Formats: sequence, C-alpha cells, structure tokens
Amino acid sequence: MADGDIDYSGYTARELHEALAFIRRDAYPKNHANALAALKALDASATTTTPGPTTDALDASPRAPKPIWFRKTYRVALYVFVIALLILNVFALIYGSMTALVGIAFQVSTLFGLLTRKPWTWILVCVWSGLAVVGGVLLWLAVLVRGAIAVPMLEFVAMNVAAAISLFVVVCARDCLGEESATEAIDGDVPH
Repeated sequence: MADGDIDYSGYTARELHEALAFIRRDAYPKNHANALAALKALDASATTTTPGPTTDALDASPRAPKPIWFRKTYRVALYVFVIALLILNVFALIYGSMTALVGIAFQVSTLFGLLTRKPWTWILVCVWSGLAVVGGVLLWLAVLVRGAIAVPMLEFVAMNVAAAISLFVVVCARDCLGEESATEAIDGDVPH
C-alpha cells in the first residue's frame, strides 16, 4: 500500500485521532495530511450540526474511548471465551444436562453477532455474562449456606473463574462491541 492510498472519509473522530497518533509523518506525509483533513472536515461538520458536546443518554459524562488495539484484543479474547464455553456446554448436553441448551443458544448467537459485527452483540454478551456473574454469586451463597460439600471443588473454581471473566466482559462489552465499533472497517488496522 502506497502513501496516500487510504481513504479516511468513513472514519470516526476517535479512529482518526488514533490513526494520527500512529502515522509516522516523515514516512507517510500524504496519509497524515489526508487523516488530518478528514478530522478537520468531521470537526467542522460536527460543530455546525450539534450545539455542544454530546454525551451518551445513559452516561452523565462522556468517557474516554477504548483504543483500537484494546477493542481487537477484546474481540479475540471473547471469541476464545465463547468457544470454550460452547465446548463445555456441548459436553454438558452430552452428559444429559438439558439446561446446557440455553448456554449453547447464547454462545451460538454471540458467535454469529461477532462474526457478522452486529451492533446488538454487546447486549447479548451483557445478558449471558450477567447470568454467569449471577451464577457465580449464587454458587458462593450455596457454599456459605450449605458448606463446602455443596459444590465440588473443580466446579467451584471453574465457576468463579468464569464469573470473574464474565464481569470483565460485561464492563467492556459496550465500548468494544457497540454501534460505533461495529462501523469499523473489517480490515480496520491502524494505518501507517
């Protein structure tokens, strides 16, 4: 790819700021100039259409966006986590647990959403991750009420690990899988 070949017109302001941070101005002056021009055009159109700083309806104040590398790493980790849970649920189904069908439905839907980059994927991820966190809390309550005999140690440790990972997944799901992230280019690598 030659200097100046990248079209920055479809990039969001956050992506343009990240691109400008990583473009080596001396090696790629056209890319730098094009990204800067796209950012100025985006800023100009934003100031004419919006009266002030925009905030999310759910947030009282805007939050700092997650960098592209974090969102990509999050997606890869989510793929691994969902596939591992899917395998565990398939084994549970083989051994007779019909409730594993619920988990399988969530994991297959999540994989479909991740692969097709659907903007609703973060909601689905929050639902099943939230259920895993609730399951971990209920497991702790069972141990506290009935004692260590209530749950085998391996299952107890596995559920706690799954609940901890699920808590992280819930916290970052919206930033990494929300609508703005869904609009990223499939090859959304940071330009050089």
